[in-house]
Amino acid sequence: MQRRILGRACRAACLAAWLGAAVSASPTGLEYVLEVASTSDTAATGRTPLRDQAMGWVEARFQEVCSVQVHPLDEARIRVRLYNLAGADPGELRGLLEKEGRLEFRAVHPESDRHVAAGLLPPGYELMGRQRSMDGDITIIERFVVKQQPERGLAGGHLKRAFVAQDAITLQPRIEFELDGEGARLFEEVTRELSPDGDTFRQLAIVLDGLLYSAPRIMEPIGGGRGVITGSFTMEEATSLARVLSTPFLNGTITVISETPLDPAVEKELTREARQAAVVKLILALCVFLLAFLVLAVVLMLVRRRARKGVEAASRPPPMP
Repeated sequence: MQRRILGRACRAACLAAWLGAAVSASPTGLEYVLEVASTSDTAATGRTPLRDQAMGWVEARFQEVCSVQVHPLDEARIRVRLYNLAGADPGELRGLLEKEGRLEFRAVHPESDRHVAAGLLPPGYELMGRQRSMDGDITIIERFVVKQQPERGLAGGHLKRAFVAQDAITLQPRIEFELDGEGARLFEEVTRELSPDGDTFRQLAIVLDGLLYSAPRIMEPIGGGRGVITGSFTMEEATSLARVLSTPFLNGTITVISETPLDPAVEKELTREARQAAVVKLILALCVFLLAFLVLAVVLMLVRRRARKGVEAASRPPPMP
């Protein structure tokens, strides 16, 4: 417990120092207006309005990227202010707002190559392609005939977490993911159905926001609910994709209506308020740490006193009969 509290205190101190330096930095903030809309196949979770869900989603997605302020404008629009960007790419920031993180696992048609060559699309399927690097300089486009819907509803709603790892052989970054209990069960069932039957091999397409990222061949049922997304990723791309996967927006759509530079005076005021909040968090964390330390010291003192009394009682000679 003490280590956890001390870690929070250190993070708060680092944040306060960083924000203090950021006050004097040149303004680089951005302001966006987003429009939130529900879709026919999704609904709001519980009683939380879709707009409020979107506000929480934005805050979670940019939590480790930059400072963010989210404010409602009306029932369907929100204003997002990003500041203390520390040289972040504006295109990447906009991409984090536009990518909703809809992960889907779709079956590839068993005769995909033949259908691609003939230009035929069976009902319920669509043509999808992905870029793949060959020999470092040559890029080819692989095309697959993929189902339009995920297998058994296996999608991002079952995603538990996603993170970046490094391939032990190629040393290239990759994205590893873990599904929840229900998702792990569905994933094992789907991969069992797609396992080899004689000389016939099946593939499972991994689709994110309508884009095909990989279509691995399924060699055997995969239990445990863990998988890997590979591709020609840079570390920055893999980190961004893992962040998108970890913070999906599944109950509607988000559209960027406008993007403008943040007013320098507004950014300076936001940074000042954020620094004050960080200092308050630091003080509170230190107070909690000191209180926990004092409580632990008192408990140890009482335990030692009781142990000492026990030793004295044991060493005292028994009364004479």
